Amino acid sequence: MHLLDDSGYDNHFGFGKWKPTKGNLAMTIGEKNYKLYWTKSLVAKDNVNDIYMDTSLWHRNLGHISEERLNYLAKKDVLLGLKSAKFEKCSHCMVSKQTRVSFKKQHPSRKSKLLELVHSNVYGPLKVNSFSDALYFVTLFDDCSRNLWVYALQRKYQVLEKFKEFHALVER
Repeated sequence: MHLLDDSGYDNHFGFGKWKPTKGNLAMTIGEKNYKLYWTKSLVAKDNVNDIYMDTSLWHRNLGHISEERLNYLAKKDVLLGLKSAKFEKCSHCMVSKQTRVSFKKQHPSRKSKLLELVHSNVYGPLKVNSFSDALYFVTLFDDCSRNLWVYALQRKYQVLEKFKEFHALVER
């Protein structure tokens, strides 16, 4: 026990179990049999724990390590009981390695005439009223010039009224 303690392990005993831990990593679990605690695992070189896991469990426990790297560790005898790594395709790995469809390389063309296309959006209700008691605002954006107009609204139904005001302004 003193060797484990000197190596920085915490030993927890209770409810017929023994659990040596190092940091947040439980190295093994021993069960009490009369006055002795028996473990079904071995502590391997460099403090890597071997619980005679199958290959897919090693794959998951080592952060979804590749089959090639798992074989490398097995050949170095770091993972006791594992001679070669062969495992089924992991669904988590498959999903994480999928690629998305790329965006179009060609940017959509801007309109060539002023006010030929105007984008608008209504925002709200806001959590806090503005100084003018506005809870909403509408944005109007010209595609050609990239000019932006913002109108504060106290009520949502005022959008048409503000659009008419905007139309009169830009027509001048």
